[in-house]
Amino acid sequence: MKFLQELGLSAVNNGTSTGSLWLSSGDNEITSLSPVDTVLIGSVQATSRADYEQVIGTAQQAFKEWRLWRLRNVVRSFG
Repeated sequence: MKFLQELGLSAVNNGTSTGSLWLSSGDNEITSLSPVDTVLIGSVQATSRADYEQVIGTAQQAFKEWRLWRLRNVVRSFG
């Protein structure tokens, strides 16, 4: 489908991201069908447990860094 190419997508795409890294170790695919004529639009790889754990770990680390950044900015605002 042409619009997939225009969006930079392929027929099968990675379905999991940490925000900066796309992961692709899932064994199963999730398909998307057109509601108009049920033609296959594309697929994404399902997330494996290991990928899920990596995403959670990355999110937890990012929160710790954000919390420190936020705290420093609050302290600075009080002088």
